[in-house]
Amino acid sequence: MREEELFNYLRESLYPDLVKSPGIFDTYDCTSAKAGHYIELKCRHTHYPTLLIEEVKYRKLITQSAERDLIPF
Repeated sequence: MREEELFNYLRESLYPDLVKSPGIFDTYDCTSAKAGHYIELKCRHTHYPTLLIEEVKYRKLITQSAERDLIPF
């Protein structure tokens, strides 16, 4: 599954108000105001036994979600 497909799936099934981030290099991929979620999507071709996100991106996700009073996902 690609991130675009994941985004569409989430919007159709869980977050009807899901909005994509405006830039391709943003530290998040989408938000849901109704759920209060600040979301980074990850789709990998290889399965890893644990989830993986770059530390710099993770820290920015945490910081920026707190600034917006949203829950990081």
